[in-house]
Amino acid sequence: MTPTAAQEEQVVLDLARKLPAEARERIANELLDELEPARPQPFTSERVRLAWKEEIARRIAAHLNGEVKAIPAEELLAQLEADQRADERHPG
Repeated sequence: MTPTAAQEEQVVLDLARKLPAEARERIANELLDELEPARPQPFTSERVRLAWKEEIARRIAAHLNGEVKAIPAEELLAQLEADQRADERHPG
């Protein structure tokens, strides 16, 4: 049986997640670079890209060092929905 694209994606993700943070960052950046159009976009500069890379690395390090707690996406989405419902009930 031939694996589906979704199954292949999951295999790649599972393998990538086992790599050190630096390797994951290099892979992610390379993939993102391939998705970006060849021409420069407004408000995009090497300085901005570098600042984002540094911020991402800082956040990953903080998570890996236990300085911040990750929240499962389902929990975060449920909280956002609850907050939105509360805002709708009590506007202003």
